[in-house]
Amino acid sequence: MNIRSLPTNIEIAFWSVVISLLSDSEVAQDFVRNCYNCLTSGRYTYYLRLALVFSATGLLLGTILGLVGL
Repeated sequence: MNIRSLPTNIEIAFWSVVISLLSDSEVAQDFVRNCYNCLTSGRYTYYLRLALVFSATGLLLGTILGLVGL
């Protein structure tokens, strides 16, 4: 595996997952739509907290999976 192509491969995999999620999942579509509506209306405290919770959960899950070696 070429180490120089690793960031490109990661980016392609990320956008592939995001695009398929947004095209197939109504929950993801509603989440993005509601985040956009709240950010444009100025009432984004709830969704900011929700995004922080999701980010912290992802960070924790990634750390645990990295330590376990999966």
